[in-house]
Amino acid sequence: MLPLSWVEEYVHSRNADDAGMEGVCEIWLTSEDTGAYGRDIRTDLPTLLWRLVEEIPEGAMLRLGMTNPPYILEHLERVSL
Repeated sequence: MLPLSWVEEYVHSRNADDAGMEGVCEIWLTSEDTGAYGRDIRTDLPTLLWRLVEEIPEGAMLRLGMTNPPYILEHLERVSL
């Protein structure tokens, strides 16, 4: 069975790299439950977010959408720095 989460490298390359070249000022990262990202591929949402934040263009905004409280609450400390 294939994992349901896209691997971090693919998400990074599709969002951050393309955004800089295309003049994008806003990136939306969303799914049915973004807070559960990575549980199937041994990573987590904060790891992905911090990698994207390091690479997105200056002045661009990263919007995070669609999550359920049980999953996002376990990440609050790491994503609210």
